[in-house]
Amino acid sequence: NYILKNKSEKPLSEVFIHERIPLESIAIENADLVAHDSLYSTYLFQFKKALQPNDSVKFMFELKKELKGYEEDNSIVKNGSYINHSSFEPVLGYGSGLEIRNRFERQRRGLPERIEENNTDAHIVIEDVKNEKIRFETIVSTSSDQTALTSGSLIKAWSEDGRNYYHYKSKDKILPVMAYFSAKYQTKKTTHNGISIEQYYDVKHSFNIEDVENSTKQTLDYCQENFGAYNFDHIRIAEIPAHWPFGGFAHPGMISMVEDRLYLTDQRNPETFNLVAKITIHEVAHQWWGHTLSAKPVAGGSLLVEGFAKYTEAVIMEKMYGKRALFTLSENARSRYFTGRAFASELEPPVYRVTSQSYISYGKALTVMMALRDLIGEKLLNQVLKTITDNHRNINKLEANSVEFLDELYKVTPADQHILIDDWFKKVITYDLSAEDSSYKALENGTFEVTVKVKAKRFETLKSGEIKQISINEPIKIGVFVKHPCLISKEDTILYLEPHQINKETMELKIIVDQLPKYISIDPYGTRSDENFTDNLLSL
Repeated sequence: NYILKNKSEKPLSEVFIHERIPLESIAIENADLVAHDSLYSTYLFQFKKALQPNDSVKFMFELKKELKGYEEDNSIVKNGSYINHSSFEPVLGYGSGLEIRNRFERQRRGLPERIEENNTDAHIVIEDVKNEKIRFETIVSTSSDQTALTSGSLIKAWSEDGRNYYHYKSKDKILPVMAYFSAKYQTKKTTHNGISIEQYYDVKHSFNIEDVENSTKQTLDYCQENFGAYNFDHIRIAEIPAHWPFGGFAHPGMISMVEDRLYLTDQRNPETFNLVAKITIHEVAHQWWGHTLSAKPVAGGSLLVEGFAKYTEAVIMEKMYGKRALFTLSENARSRYFTGRAFASELEPPVYRVTSQSYISYGKALTVMMALRDLIGEKLLNQVLKTITDNHRNINKLEANSVEFLDELYKVTPADQHILIDDWFKKVITYDLSAEDSSYKALENGTFEVTVKVKAKRFETLKSGEIKQISINEPIKIGVFVKHPCLISKEDTILYLEPHQINKETMELKIIVDQLPKYISIDPYGTRSDENFTDNLLSL
């Protein structure tokens, strides 16, 4: 049972509906079904009297999902069902997501460019979007030996006729990306600063539960301190089966985590990269980036959702495990970007216009966000992120966009930094950095003078696809270490890690350090998109 409200400024005479799975019944108050296309699963309803602006009607549908033998859909299983609301809810209106996206295929069929490929800054801001946050209330039942979960506060739980029932209701409006879980869950609950952290997992998969809890606490603390209050009084983290092809997914106040990518990961060696912490931090961060700050589904939205979550993940991992975690994350981002870029069939957009290009939203977006942190400082960057979050915290429509983010950056940074900010976010820029011919000598006062020749080239990919070399004039960090930068924990001392103004293709630098140096590197923690990263580092 739904309530449909005409939020446009014009009377509505008809409504178009697409079913995701076959419906048992469908009806709209004061409307007649005038057409049904069974081939494309669509319905057209016509109102008996035009629905006026701000008027509402009831919308009712019923569906049944039964598993008959082997089916490709494995959302319903014996133990560990995970049903996304969007997998069965009918779609209202025209679904632009079903349009052909491939630029070459559209040209072959004589179709115009998709709007998202032809956005101007103004168009990103004013484009009409139908999605918005909603009130949510549901009653879910499951078998007597299982627990059913979804978003919202648990109002009531009871058993009846051999089944368990759960009544959930959201306190405030939430993004409509709910899911339903049901399994024979073991439960671990703890309260942290007034927030109930609830974990639901297979009793045989308890290996990493403490890591998940600790990472959740660290993320809640950092995000609340820097980006504002958490929207709920609980956070539920539930295990789902290994056949799901992702690491985790953030629903409002609730996170799904995949069995083999989190619960069965071997983290017994404290020296290995903590994948459990990484995934947990990323998904908890999405409670801010995607839910509190809900991006408008237009070009650039992925920066605000995935780019900001990757930034938060990297900063918290660095604070928990030191620079070695940052080295791994930046290297993964660099590799993902250049691999995706090599296989991309469409023109690469700049970061502030990223849409479905995961090699940018998960790859280059992290690189430029970390470069931005080095340029303006973590405190100021977080202040900007908090500002745009606060601007949209109590707005139900999805209106946040990348242009607003950049505008807020311009307000708090000097004009001379805007050139670099625009280069990183509004252009497609890559680098070729290297360290060469390094040596050191002991000085009489017990210190060491390190001399290094660095080379730095910068390139811009134009809309024509041409790559041209452009001038360089920007601060890039040079690091001197007693151990490889990929091994630096939070307890280790870094001899030197400071920015140098790199304004020539070849420069010689001299650096004084207090201990015998072993390694020197230009941009050791990957804040520039540099395809050949191996020549950034020299062993002394």
